[in-house]
Amino acid sequence: MRQILSKYLLTFKRMYPTHPAPETWEVYERALSDVGDVDLAGACEICVRELTYFPMPAEIRKRVKSADTFLSTAVKYEDHPLTPEAKADFDAQMQKVAERLGLRKIVSAKSL
Repeated sequence: MRQILSKYLLTFKRMYPTHPAPETWEVYERALSDVGDVDLAGACEICVRELTYFPMPAEIRKRVKSADTFLSTAVKYEDHPLTPEAKADFDAQMQKVAERLGLRKIVSAKSL
């Protein structure tokens, strides 16, 4: 979690240089300590794309639900469950995202 959070805090700092100094980042780590790596990375990616300001921990936390909803929707539709081929494609795409984010664990459609 620390590695992912550090990566995104540095990204946010480059985007908004006048905002929280690195010595205050321990507050982010404490506030987001219960958020899993995949959820944290997804929420931070949403923040990078959507926000026009340095996100506070609560703003990142709000987007954890959005990232979770996105993944659930991408993997499983109530009326149209994914085919085995679509699940394999999803897994391949998630592996690419995980590698790009430096994650070791990925979400797998096989478990859904």
